[in-house]
Amino acid sequence: MEKFAKYTIFLAVIFLTGCASVKTLDYIQDINPYRQPFHSDYQTVVESTKTVLKEIGWTVVKETDPSVYERHRDITLKNASQILLFVELEKKSFIRRDGDIRLNVLIWSSKENKTEVEIRYQKITKITLRKFYDYRDDKRIKNIFQRLEEALVIKKNE
Repeated sequence: MEKFAKYTIFLAVIFLTGCASVKTLDYIQDINPYRQPFHSDYQTVVESTKTVLKEIGWTVVKETDPSVYERHRDITLKNASQILLFVELEKKSFIRRDGDIRLNVLIWSSKENKTEVEIRYQKITKITLRKFYDYRDDKRIKNIFQRLEEALVIKKNE
């Protein structure tokens, strides 16, 4: 009887705490990507993008070469630079939880003094055992692009 009670308590603790999960840096496929060109050099756009994302509450978790995940179809220049940023939204509150929101930001130089930025958005909402995926948030992405453009104008005028 005592073994049964211990076993029941053990199962209740596991059930109430849930299973351990591993958080991965997921690559987001190009489902509804947002793309915008900027007339500025590659390095300035990369630095400004990181700064803008940090200012509005996003964290760059990892930087890598996008060719690890895909071959970019627009890169035709021999000395073209490119980077893929894995970005996650900082959690500010435990009470209001929007789900896991993350971005993939691809930045590549396309022509002389022209750099393109592509943002891929993904929101994962977990309800019991089911996950729901959303790949659009026009207002949030438009805000990022506006702030990036403002930051580039300020850097250009310095």
